[in-house]
Amino acid sequence: MNETSYRYKLIGQRAEKVRTEHENNIARWLDQRSCSVQRPLRLLMVPQRCPYMDIVMMLCNPCEKCAEPTRLTLNLSISGDLVPADPATQTAVVIRPELECGYTTMYAPGVRGSAVGISVAGGGFQYSAALPQLKPGDSAYVQFRVKFNQYDPNNPEAESTRARGPYIVTGTLTGTYLSTAQPILTNCGNNLDDGLPPLPAIAETTQTLHCNAEGKTEAPC
Repeated sequence: MNETSYRYKLIGQRAEKVRTEHENNIARWLDQRSCSVQRPLRLLMVPQRCPYMDIVMMLCNPCEKCAEPTRLTLNLSISGDLVPADPATQTAVVIRPELECGYTTMYAPGVRGSAVGISVAGGGFQYSAALPQLKPGDSAYVQFRVKFNQYDPNNPEAESTRARGPYIVTGTLTGTYLSTAQPILTNCGNNLDDGLPPLPAIAETTQTLHCNAEGKTEAPC
């Protein structure tokens, strides 16, 4: 009798442990989904050898409905001490990003490693790409590479050179729906718990170019 009672007690303890673990997994999933609902856009910028930087623009759909085709737009800004390529001839320095050909791909449901068109505007400071429709739980991203050159606007005959100096590059990613041009919203477009309307989704990150004052690669340890 005692052995049978102990066996049932052990079974009950194991069942309780499984139930608790299951509840913890559900709570963890809900927390992760809430985070994704508030942050459907992701932006990664990875410095490479001077003067290049790889960029990934990503959209995830954590909502219960399909996400219509979208356009993601990245705006870049640059700060830091401007180092002239030739101090003897250059009195001013301007940094000019440009798309590096051969490094642009898209990964999406049914589309893996396919070449994709990147629209460039704003003198190389704005990049955008169209993404297909995404089913609930799906995600897609576009990867490309940007090269950072510098030139002297007061000396048009001078050739541009690779960026010189550890410039700080900030990227801001936004998105719109192709059919309506309306922004992608947080919280799946629903009002927040406090009744306020959802905000446009945005992602921002900052990285530093691996360039020194001589235009050579200088990566941190």
